Amino acid sequence: MSLITALALLSFGAQVQQEQLLVDAGRGPLEVVLPADFEATQARPLILALHGLGSDGRAIRLRLKLDVLQETYGFVHCSPDGSSGGPNGLFWNATGACCDSEGSGVDDSTYLRALIEEIEATVAIDPRSIHVIGISNGGFMAHRLACDHADKIASIVSIAGAGFFDPTLCVAS
Repeated sequence: MSLITALALLSFGAQVQQEQLLVDAGRGPLEVVLPADFEATQARPLILALHGLGSDGRAIRLRLKLDVLQETYGFVHCSPDGSSGGPNGLFWNATGACCDSEGSGVDDSTYLRALIEEIEATVAIDPRSIHVIGISNGGFMAHRLACDHADKIASIVSIAGAGFFDPTLCVAS
């Protein structure tokens, strides 16, 4: 079974202890979770999990059971929080379809790329195995990242999120 299939199936299991480290890509420290058998010299896949509108990184990490799946598949993961200030709580400024309702113009796409690069600079990550999974607003953001940073993102899983209304706005290389 592939890593992405396993994430999609949302496997169940016991909680495990992982090693954690903090990185900062400009919005404050974020937790990056390493598998228990982590070795600094072994490049691992990276899963970036993006929450839905009004939710947070902790909620998607728990919902997807990333800590449990990580021990089976050996990936590194990070579940950042979106921007605050919208009427519905935390959000990702993904596309015109979702979800910067206050018009803040925050550049979450550039921020998330910087986060990925900060993680790569801190932990051995396989540059061909960087994956983004998002629920709802996070799914919209996953599509945006695939368009804006196709050179960096190997795959996305979008659960109830879509891409641009106008597909010509996605100019993935």
